[in-house]
Order: sequence, then C-alpha cells, then structure tokens
Amino acid sequence: MTFVASIYGGQSVIDVGVIIERDILPENKLPNELPDPIDRQDRSKKPSKDRESMRWMGYGVEFIGVLGIFTYAGYWADEKLQTKPWLMILAMTVAFVGMIYLLFKETANWRK
Repeated sequence: MTFVASIYGGQSVIDVGVIIERDILPENKLPNELPDPIDRQDRSKKPSKDRESMRWMGYGVEFIGVLGIFTYAGYWADEKLQTKPWLMILAMTVAFVGMIYLLFKETANWRK
C-alpha cells in the first residue's frame, strides 16, 4: 500500500493506495468530487437482467411450492375422509388458479 500526499488546486489531497496525478483529474475537481463511475439513477430506473431473472425464478419456486403444499394437503384430506382423488384435485385447482391470479395481479402494471 502506498501513501501519497500531493497538492492539487491549492488544497492538500491525501489518499492511501492511489497515486493522484493532475493528468487524470478534471480541472478544479478534487477526488471526492469526481462523478460516480456507476450511474445510480439509471440503475434504479431499470433493474438489471440478473435481478429480473431472479425475480422470475422466485415466482416459479413460489408457484411450485404452493402447488405442492396444496396438493399434499388435498391428498392428506382424501386419505382421512376416503374421498380419493377429489379433494386433491380441488386443492390443486385452487392453488393453480390462486397463483395465476397473483401472477396477473403482480404484473398488471407491465401490461398497461
């Protein structure tokens, strides 16, 4: 690690690990006033591809999880009440319709 102190624009600039030269700094700008290399406003407006794909994978996992839990609950109820396979089919249908409704509700602003 290097320790460099230099005079820039009449003010002392001390930085650890980075050598500051007049050639790489814009005129009349200190290092802490330089523009951020990552434009945070653009990042907040449009999510990255990775974030968007993780969101959709989350929906898929949630969809399968809810469908599996409802199916198992219907199967368990069928075993207890001796109504095979009607409660399992009913539970699967309720889970599927409910998750499709939530998916449409979640994506309503995209379709406008």
